Amino acid sequence: MFIEINSIAQKNYFIHFTSDPMENPNAAIMSINAASEALKQGHIVTYFAAGDGIRILLKDVIKNLRTVTPLGGEFGKISQMAENLLL
Repeated sequence: MFIEINSIAQKNYFIHFTSDPMENPNAAIMSINAASEALKQGHIVTYFAAGDGIRILLKDVIKNLRTVTPLGGEFGKISQMAENLLL
């Protein structure tokens, strides 16, 4: 008898982002990373941007996230990751 216990049940995640990404870039980056990781693991994700958070959907904001956070470095890795995931 063989029982596999490694399977992970698919879950639904709702990520609600309301912060201005240029004023709170860490929240923007974390919300994008959380959504991306959940999708990679096979879960269903709804990413809802509201209020000032809708600015995360603007190309210019995404491309300039690196300018407002030390996590972006000088090469724009954070902006590139966000652009790949959102655009």
